[in-house]
Amino acid sequence: MNSLPENIKLNKNIVHVYYTDLTKAYNCLQRFYKMLSDDEKDRAGKYHFEKDRNNYLVSRGLLRLILSKYLSIKAQEIIFEYNKYGKPYLKNNNLSFNIAHSSSTFIMTVTKEYDIGIDIEFMRDDLEIINMANNFFSEYEIKELLSLDQTNRLEGFYNCWTRKEAFIKAVGKGLSIPLDSFDVELDPEKLVKILDIRFNSYPIEEWQIIDLSLIPNFKCAVAVKNNNVVLETYKLEKVCSGGK
Repeated sequence: MNSLPENIKLNKNIVHVYYTDLTKAYNCLQRFYKMLSDDEKDRAGKYHFEKDRNNYLVSRGLLRLILSKYLSIKAQEIIFEYNKYGKPYLKNNNLSFNIAHSSSTFIMTVTKEYDIGIDIEFMRDDLEIINMANNFFSEYEIKELLSLDQTNRLEGFYNCWTRKEAFIKAVGKGLSIPLDSFDVELDPEKLVKILDIRFNSYPIEEWQIIDLSLIPNFKCAVAVKNNNVVLETYKLEKVCSGGK
């Protein structure tokens, strides 16, 4: 998909995933800025570095532009509500959505009725991944990571990181959920899934985690409270063309 269609149909049990390079829309920064609410503009102004500010403006603009196609309203007319943990949602609407970006890569997911979260990370090889795992992973995940050989360890680390982050974003309670209070499979050679949830009575069988291989050297995962979904992915090339 080069650009956004005017009418998007989203059936139950379907997840739409959009991704693009944020820098391709830098020439539309003014247009995106006009779409934003006052609080979004205030937040944009708090970014110290121009690149971070630009990426925020494009991300929020794309979020609004994409959602406007489902809602059949102008992007600037969308009103976001926020839960007490800061997760945005649409009042009186069954669309669920989530966005993430890493470096200049933007990704967004949309579905109906079911909680959903997404994460994407550039796989840096200069991180002290064992130290990070000791601080953020569960005991099971740390042991499994250490059991991997050096060839698979970096991928295993990012498998764990993106899957945990996507799940937390789907639940919508932020870091009030301890990262060591649930386990995900991280071994690149094993099935992608949640292994255990200890922080609340969330039945594991209700959740599905899906890995996405979209861009070389990036890891991406989607978590959705629906174990019977099909993903449809769309790469956006002309993210600024058309629209309301």
